[in-house]
Amino acid sequence: MNSWMRKFFMYLDRYYVHHENLPPLVNSGITKFKTIVYDVVKDRVVDALLAEINKEREGGIIDKQRVRDCISLLEDIGMATLDVYTGDFEEQLLESTTRYYRMKASEWLDSESTPTYLIRTEEALRAETKRVTEYLNNSTKDGLLRVVETELLKTPGQQLLEKEGSGCRALLANNRLEDLSRMFTLFGQVRGQTAKLAFGGSSCVLTGVCVRKGPRWLGPHGGARKAAHSGRGHGSCRRTQGSHRRERQGPQPGSYLRQGAPRPPQQVHAVDAGAVLRP
Repeated sequence: MNSWMRKFFMYLDRYYVHHENLPPLVNSGITKFKTIVYDVVKDRVVDALLAEINKEREGGIIDKQRVRDCISLLEDIGMATLDVYTGDFEEQLLESTTRYYRMKASEWLDSESTPTYLIRTEEALRAETKRVTEYLNNSTKDGLLRVVETELLKTPGQQLLEKEGSGCRALLANNRLEDLSRMFTLFGQVRGQTAKLAFGGSSCVLTGVCVRKGPRWLGPHGGARKAAHSGRGHGSCRRTQGSHRRERQGPQPGSYLRQGAPRPPQQVHAVDAGAVLRP
């Protein structure tokens, strides 16, 4: 409607409005629409958009083009700013997303093993990224993914790592390379969470840096390193000359984050996260 009004009154918009220093007809039309129509129905519109997004999260089919048109309307009403989109929609979207994934985290913790939980988390992150591409504003992406990571990884992180039978200790004991790689990748995306890959004091660590086997350290790319002990009795990983040289005979050990890597040596000892992560 606003576009047609501009076409009908193009002459006035070009000359009279400009000469009299009046707001352009497009801005005047948007302002009137916002006051007369949008301000009256915006709560229902936002609730309907959030319901559609949650429906899609649950596997339902929605009219994405219609959702995209509504989002475009919010962007246009802001008149070259995202104030309306952010204030009326994005803030409520992030709150709704927080509630949704908090509920999902609770359900998955009770019913799923740690590897399955992490697979679901990967799928959720991909789905939210795709959602931004398809009909949300790009400015929403960082905040949306941060909410998902917080609710699915940061908050329940300790429970995931310590889960009986499928946590970090069990994955290391059973040589679950792909699951360990996924665990490190996902937790590595969350700021400050790499250290939480250690649980129970010094019972297990997954850093992607090195693990200890007897008197030697085995790096993530198969390189061997010498072991040293700090004053507190924890092991530390220090570079030595030739630390990146690979063993010439036998399978390359220690690459538990590389898909398809050979089985690591038996009796890999756990190390303290603080010692391994210390620069």
